[in-house]
Amino acid sequence: MKSSHSMILEICLDKKIRSQDKEEEVIKALEELVASNPFLNGVKYSGNLPENVVYIRFYGPSIEEREELEEKDLLDTLHNEKYRRFFTLKNMEPIEEPLLLEEEKDTLSTSIGFTQTELPHLSLDNTWDNLIFPCEIKKSIIGYASTLLKFSSLSISDDIISTNRFILLHGPPGTGKTSLAKGFAQKMSIRLNTTYKSSVLIEINCHSLFSKWFSQSAKLVSLLFDKILNTYAINKNMMVFVLVDEIESIGLSREKSMGKNDPGDVVRVLNSLLTQLDKAKKFPNVMFIGTSNMDNLLDEALADRVDLDIHIPNPSANAIYVILKGIIEELLEKKLLFDDPNSNFKNLPFLEFSDVQSFGLGKTLMASGLLYDKANSLQKENISARKLRKVALKPFSETFSDTLIINDFIKLI
Repeated sequence: MKSSHSMILEICLDKKIRSQDKEEEVIKALEELVASNPFLNGVKYSGNLPENVVYIRFYGPSIEEREELEEKDLLDTLHNEKYRRFFTLKNMEPIEEPLLLEEEKDTLSTSIGFTQTELPHLSLDNTWDNLIFPCEIKKSIIGYASTLLKFSSLSISDDIISTNRFILLHGPPGTGKTSLAKGFAQKMSIRLNTTYKSSVLIEINCHSLFSKWFSQSAKLVSLLFDKILNTYAINKNMMVFVLVDEIESIGLSREKSMGKNDPGDVVRVLNSLLTQLDKAKKFPNVMFIGTSNMDNLLDEALADRVDLDIHIPNPSANAIYVILKGIIEELLEKKLLFDDPNSNFKNLPFLEFSDVQSFGLGKTLMASGLLYDKANSLQKENISARKLRKVALKPFSETFSDTLIINDFIKLI
């Protein structure tokens, strides 16, 4: 097993604990629980907990997700306040922040510049857990971000080590880039809550905003960044995550823009974006996360400012298997799926993908074998994660059934 030095114990509370003595009481109450129960990396535990504790979760990005953790590592993490994070989940609706251009002053409408969500937020509580990616993707984004923020907090000279605190997630549509960005911001807001008293997620949807006033896009970029930096980033006790969705809308390559009707506007908005990103470097508490379906269209100067560039592919057969397995388990719990009473394999738990592969159980009537074959078939079709999350509808809609046998459900996907 890899070292647990990156492991954090997340302790979710139903209300804030005001005193350190109360925190120590919670830790003492958790000792026996941790010593006598198995814990899997990144998996919530919510049974038989002390008063006011909603759940606890041990998470180390350098350890395989759902890997069983060693008792020594668990207790070392529990007893070291450096690795403990107490938090409550916010539940306020995201706030829409308007931007008013000169052209809109005589109208009743305004453009929504961005939405602002306090972190950690209840709506994002399971986002990170439900994203099925290779371990290296989550490990690299948490590790790199932690390093970037550490370097910034130490005021390391930008002439020696240049950082922009800018992460780019790119890949085909529907692969979970935006969800990964939000889940990452949520996870980091918990990990950083001993450094920053509060965290916020700012979401800018470039396509919807800039398509309305493209000729004014350069001005919009300046207005947006001025508001973000002077309203939020100026607070040194607040960690600010800025999600720039579909960043290619404002970061288009100057060479690619030459074929457009308004290349001058494209260049102006790009230059404004680059200028604002450079201005933001003086705020160590700001991190940018860009998403793009077409990273090949991004300008070279913008790409050069990216600190970490992660390709998010369509899901592998293993990931598809895990996602479908989760869907089936949810439908079983809701009593929409059942075992075949006449099957020799009823009541058997689903095996791990690697076990089905190792034991050669594909092409069998076992649910795990059928699911393994279905996952490989869907992977060959290059299905996106977004489409995969909708496949449960098809078997029920085609059969007009209230309930289905598990094997029939898998065959109809």
